[in-house]
Amino acid sequence: EKIKEKGFAFWTEELTQNYFKLNNYNIYNKQIHEGKMTITKSIGIIAKKYFPNGIKITNQEQLEEFAKRTNEMFNLNVSAKRALLTRIQDTLVMSDKGEYSSPEQLVFNEEMLSEITNYINNMEEERITYEALFKVFEKELKEKTNVDNHYYLHGALKHLTNSKKTNLLCYRYYVGKPENEK
Repeated sequence: EKIKEKGFAFWTEELTQNYFKLNNYNIYNKQIHEGKMTITKSIGIIAKKYFPNGIKITNQEQLEEFAKRTNEMFNLNVSAKRALLTRIQDTLVMSDKGEYSSPEQLVFNEEMLSEITNYINNMEEERITYEALFKVFEKELKEKTNVDNHYYLHGALKHLTNSKKTNLLCYRYYVGKPENEK
């Protein structure tokens, strides 16, 4: 419509769709997305839009609702099975035991991340549990971030490590120094 207002009367909807396809954009549910929509890419979008308070992956009804919304919005033929559950765990941030939310909802400033990284790198032990680390930084975490339990700290550190904002080693129950990879 904006192109037509500028005097390009020949521009059609078909030309627009062809332009997007040639430039690696796709239109899903009247929204433009770069590249092909995958299940992993769709998970963050669905979680942010339909599950702003998080999704409890142990709740089969919520998992089925998540799959239904994904299929409605992106037509990806997703089912509420183990594959979807593990992709949700890998893509979203664990905010509570069994509850995951969009990484965009994570509030974690550089200063707090730096303090935690320095603490871990300067301790004598090679690793520390998330629960013990949360107890050390509980007051600061609650004041400066939206991290309010050790499960959320685990999810936040795992996400920040995966997005290369820190080089800590995140395991299931503990976080370790980067040098201790072996």
